[in-house]
Amino acid sequence: MKIKGKIVEKETKEENALAGISLKVLREVANDCDGHSILCPDKLVESGLPIPFVVKNTEVIKSDFSDHKSTLFVDGEPVKSLTGVWALGLLKTFVWNLGVDSAAGTFFGRGRQADADRAAVLKWIDEQEATGRTHV
Repeated sequence: MKIKGKIVEKETKEENALAGISLKVLREVANDCDGHSILCPDKLVESGLPIPFVVKNTEVIKSDFSDHKSTLFVDGEPVKSLTGVWALGLLKTFVWNLGVDSAAGTFFGRGRQADADRAAVLKWIDEQEATGRTHV
């Protein structure tokens, strides 16, 4: 897989995946996440997320042309697949790694789940910043 023009391999080791990430970057990325979007890995790296973290969360997501809800679109045109990071999956990764409680499990819709996960992450960031902390 290529990120920022470099070939990188997925790591299987799970060690403090968010350690060292600034709370400002975490907030900005969380605010960009919804329940539906597939995010560009290069843009996530540019935002400040570490390459190994982005690679671990990058996947090939395929369209299912049987329904518009399962079809991927780029600039209004359907595409067979996209390589990227699913925004809702990224929020769930943040929630899990930070160990925060989220009400997302009480919702069926991806948008509502994303709202709940984002709120939990942003609350955690606010609490950390209140203590003077600047990084995860």
